[in-house]
Amino acid sequence: MALSCYPPSFRERYGEEIRGLVQDTEVGPQTVLDLIGGAARAWSRAIVPAEGAERVRRRLQATVVTTWVCWCAGFLVTPAINRALLDPEPAHVPAGVLPLLNASLVAIAMSAVLIVIASVPVLRVFLVAARRGEWSIIRPLLVAALAVVLDLLGLAGLVAWRQTYPPIAQNPHFSGLFVGGLVVWTLGFVCALVAAGVGPALATTRAAPPARALRLPGLLALPVAALLTLATAASTAAVVLMLRTAHTEGVAAPGLIFVGLVLVTAIGASVGALTTASRGLRPALRASGALSS
Repeated sequence: MALSCYPPSFRERYGEEIRGLVQDTEVGPQTVLDLIGGAARAWSRAIVPAEGAERVRRRLQATVVTTWVCWCAGFLVTPAINRALLDPEPAHVPAGVLPLLNASLVAIAMSAVLIVIASVPVLRVFLVAARRGEWSIIRPLLVAALAVVLDLLGLAGLVAWRQTYPPIAQNPHFSGLFVGGLVVWTLGFVCALVAAGVGPALATTRAAPPARALRLPGLLALPVAALLTLATAASTAAVVLMLRTAHTEGVAAPGLIFVGLVLVTAIGASVGALTTASRGLRPALRASGALSS
């Protein structure tokens, strides 16, 4: 499973070599972690041909795919931090926290709009693949869509179930069955988020869109990454401002650990998105120039 996390271009060139190395090595947790870390680096540094139009196309494809995966990993930082810091709202919220969280929400919303615009040329490639019956390309998209729909249905069911309980101020305790359902939905939500990130990325890699379809997503990857980074920075600043209040309010350690994990994930996603988007900007501009000429 760890080896399958590497991008196709990497597996084509080094897959057999790494597989043989792993077979000759005593595999333990550290080996698996090293492989996963190597896969993350491989996605940000795609192996592309030395020259020619295929080099531009593959670099753009790597940028588009990696930026999408990073955005899926980091875009929930703002809602998660907002919920962790302000629900329930403390007696004293330092000045600047709400403006920072609102700015983060605006940045995420703007990045989502750019992603919708950027996805149009690639969606056309997927439609052509569907008409041709190329199910190896369409199948990951269907799995991702099904996972998201099931997660939304589960959320609707939990919301309706929650309405049967009195307000938290009157009865802060929920039944064990409800808590269990919430835990199951949370695990399902993580799975749906992973499917939403990996499905389109895998479909794009298998479809191998032409450079003209990847030009617009490649150009918009950098502003998307910049907005994701802005949202992460604003949320981080809000958390720093709330640390003293969290201490005085007696916030439990699990809450602080959750906030820390969310921020670490968002920061890593922002760095990955900025790195791959920066590397893809020049090929995107070259593709634009070639199409114009």
